[in-house]
Amino acid sequence: MKKLVQFIRTAVGSTEAHVVLAMGVLAGAASLFALLTARWLGPSSRGSVVVFMTTSSFLMLVGSLGVSTGSRVLLNGFPPLSLKNYLRHARVLSLVSLLTSGTVGVLLLAKTGGMPTLWVGVIFVPFAAVQLFSYFQREALHGVGHHRTALYGDVLASTLQTAAVLLLHIAGRLNLVAVCLVVLGGATAQTVFLAWRLRSAGQSPPFADYSLRELIKYGRPALVTNVGQAFVIRGDRLILGLIAGAAPVGIYGAAATFTEVLWLIPGGVAQVAFRRASVTGTHRAGARVRNLALLITAVACLVLAACAQTLVMFFLGPAYSQAVGLAYVLIAASLPMASYQLDVAVLNGLGRLSDSGRCTMLGTVILAAGCLLTIPKYGAYGAAWSSVAAYTAMAALAHAYVSREKIPELR
Repeated sequence: MKKLVQFIRTAVGSTEAHVVLAMGVLAGAASLFALLTARWLGPSSRGSVVVFMTTSSFLMLVGSLGVSTGSRVLLNGFPPLSLKNYLRHARVLSLVSLLTSGTVGVLLLAKTGGMPTLWVGVIFVPFAAVQLFSYFQREALHGVGHHRTALYGDVLASTLQTAAVLLLHIAGRLNLVAVCLVVLGGATAQTVFLAWRLRSAGQSPPFADYSLRELIKYGRPALVTNVGQAFVIRGDRLILGLIAGAAPVGIYGAAATFTEVLWLIPGGVAQVAFRRASVTGTHRAGARVRNLALLITAVACLVLAACAQTLVMFFLGPAYSQAVGLAYVLIAASLPMASYQLDVAVLNGLGRLSDSGRCTMLGTVILAAGCLLTIPKYGAYGAAWSSVAAYTAMAALAHAYVSREKIPELR
């Protein structure tokens, strides 16, 4: 009993617990924003917001070219990559993203129901670039161990967005274009905050000087992982929008808003596990915390399953009644996703970026094939069950890779 009490005290006071707490605040703010916009905009316009955010996330990860994840490993190298060098390259890639967001991004928005008015596309272009640079900043802070500070930027953005949506609703001026402008404003504030915090993120020389080409080459396997992971997590919404339109996406996204809270604990632990594996060079450090995170996630799944119907009807109303059944399916997908998050973070931290890429590509293929085959007949339920299959396969392969000891790649 004494050992159990000591273990709980250690876990509560750990870095992982502090990061999870910060992620809890973030999840609360982000979920409130999602629920308020879903209720006040309705399924169709909320679906357009989901497609707007999803498309930007894809372009963000493609535009990073794997540099963000690869550099996060190199920031702990011997000698380390300097933050100044890293951020200089990040600014270049963020400017280039203006071109891709203004062409490929706008076209994708139009095809998937995310741009019912041209103004949405106009706002989308700068938002995608700002979101990419903010992503580079967050990864830098995680790389040097400032995990909570990185999350505080997300908390700031979500809080400002939620407050603005509330004020616009009270003023009777809330609509799709206004929400898109609010999202852009929150992302800009986040970038300014993170730039300020990065100034005090200490590093000790000597530093390694990497060219942009070298960073892209090193991070290339991580690009596969990041884009594949984004597709596995959000691609179901894009395919659903392409086949069925924006309204089903709005309902599906509402169900996901509740169930993605279950990723909170494994997501926080994964941020710390990445750096711990990068510093120690082994997957064994933090294994007990991993198992505890999975146990808590499993219990949370049961609790949410018992409350899902009440939560959906209370927060969203009868227009989203179909989200209840979808939530049950997505709850089943949460535990394998948690396992995948924890294991792939360790693989990335060890520099085994190719192994991470293989896991994610497996899930990408399963999700894409499943959605294309099932959505025409089963609608949003086809997307949900395809997610269950994809997450389970990814989790199994990632755990198999982590369990097999391997010398990390050269940094």
